[in-house]
Amino acid sequence: MSSAFGIEEIQGQERALVFLKKYSSQPELLPPLLIFHGPEGTGKESAVERFIRHVLCIEGTSCGHCVSCRAFMHHSHPDIVWFPLEKNKQIPIGKEDNPE
Repeated sequence: MSSAFGIEEIQGQERALVFLKKYSSQPELLPPLLIFHGPEGTGKESAVERFIRHVLCIEGTSCGHCVSCRAFMHHSHPDIVWFPLEKNKQIPIGKEDNPE
């Protein structure tokens, strides 16, 4: 992952970009859940990474230098749950004795 990259670099997803640009410029409109769906190889994962990092960046630019960008790049940002590639692997969320 490069140090700085933004949603402007997403190509071939013009319809989705309309929404992503709107949400990134007006975060108060961001819904609590976005689902990126489509055929494999269409750039969903790349678009998600660029969008999330842009929205979470303290500078609002996907700077790659702020605490939030660095945490994102190291998969340790507290606001993101990274799902494992293995389908049967469990994701620890919450406390074991109180998972809710």
